[in-house]
Amino acid sequence: MIHLFRTKLVDSAAIMIRLQSLTLQRGPQRLLEDAELTLHAGHKAGLIGANGAGKSSLFALLRGELTPDAGDCLLPADWRIAHM
Repeated sequence: MIHLFRTKLVDSAAIMIRLQSLTLQRGPQRLLEDAELTLHAGHKAGLIGANGAGKSSLFALLRGELTPDAGDCLLPADWRIAHM
C-alpha cells in the first residue's frame, strides 16, 4: 500500500498533476487501483510505502515510461520530469 501525504503551501487554482481512476498492475500484483489525486501548483507531496508497493512505478507513470492499465495521468503538456 502506498500512502500519499500532501501539504498545502499556497492557494492556487492551477492543477499540476491529476490522477483519475488510475489502475496499474504488474503481473499478478495490482499496485494502484482506481487511484485519485489532484495536486495544485504550490503544493508539496510525499510518497511512502513498503518495498514493491509501486512508488517507483508511479513515478515512471508520471515520466511517461509506463502507461496505466486503466484511468488517466494528466500533467501539463510542457512539463519535463527528470530523475536520478
